Amino acid sequence: MIYSNNDSKLNYSGKWETFTKEGVTIFSSAEKGAFVEFEFCGTGFTWYAHTNKWRGKANVYVDGEFMASVDLYSLNEVLNVKAYSIENLPNKSHNVKIEVLGERNSKSI
Repeated sequence: MIYSNNDSKLNYSGKWETFTKEGVTIFSSAEKGAFVEFEFCGTGFTWYAHTNKWRGKANVYVDGEFMASVDLYSLNEVLNVKAYSIENLPNKSHNVKIEVLGERNSKSI
């Protein structure tokens, strides 16, 4: 199953902005604590993101457990970068939360 940024199964909290790049609608937030949350049934998921020199960091939680801090900075702008992936979860329903940290890479603008 694939969820796109504007899928009704994604729950956004906080201030989010949208823009379109190469026909893709991108959701972005710089607000510390803003998050997107969704549920899926299965053994893993992959989060693809938009990276560039303006992006910051986010934390990923699965079933309420901190999994990773992800830095979305890149010198060059890239669409559909694999930002985070996890496999081998129990085959059941899971909750994923991706939270904006309000922090950035020291190279980020």
